[in-house]
Amino acid sequence: MPDDYIFYQEEKADNFALHFCVPTFMLERIDLPQYRTKAIEVIAETFHVTFEFAKKRLEKHEQQLLGTQYSLHIKSQFEAVKQFKKNIGCDYILKDKKKTYFMNNNKGLVGTIENWRAE
Repeated sequence: MPDDYIFYQEEKADNFALHFCVPTFMLERIDLPQYRTKAIEVIAETFHVTFEFAKKRLEKHEQQLLGTQYSLHIKSQFEAVKQFKKNIGCDYILKDKKKTYFMNNNKGLVGTIENWRAE
């Protein structure tokens, strides 16, 4: 087997072990201490895993949370732009160095705004 495929399988197996031994739904029910080392100790004691394993699982959980927050942020920005376009009757936006143009497929230009630059 190619080395890349073996690496992929190892990563998948490691990820499965992390979620099998410390399931997300159970991890979310624990009131973890504010300090990282203490939180890792609580996870290790609660789930009877090593400190290093608990540390990896906490890192994976934090990555999941950050990914979810980022995804929600991007989605809310997309929805805000979509609502803004709908409110002003705009189908698409064009920009140049000086202005932003709000265009409608049927009406053409429906508005402009000066581009703001921090100096």
